[in-house]
Amino acid sequence: VLRDGVFDCVVISPGPGTPEHAEDIGVCLSLLKEMNNMPIFGVCLGHQALAFAEGGSVVHAPEAVHGRVSKIRHNSHALFADIPSGDDYEVVRYHSLVVDESS
Repeated sequence: VLRDGVFDCVVISPGPGTPEHAEDIGVCLSLLKEMNNMPIFGVCLGHQALAFAEGGSVVHAPEAVHGRVSKIRHNSHALFADIPSGDDYEVVRYHSLVVDESS
């Protein structure tokens, strides 16, 4: 899918969809299986695809989270540069699928 040395990293973005449906995930599963040494960051569907490519299962969440406001904290890693953290930083979450922890 990609040639080594062309990219420093890959970000696989949110859906919609599920990694179980090829039309939702496109070439991303091939990329995950081929790019063993590439840093990959998965967001939502991208995170699910990371697990699915390694044999994990994506299942319905015990409770759908649609439009729920949550306060976010992070560890100040460079990945989160310029993103606020703490009691004053609220985001809206939307998800109904999760990676099954037992898979």
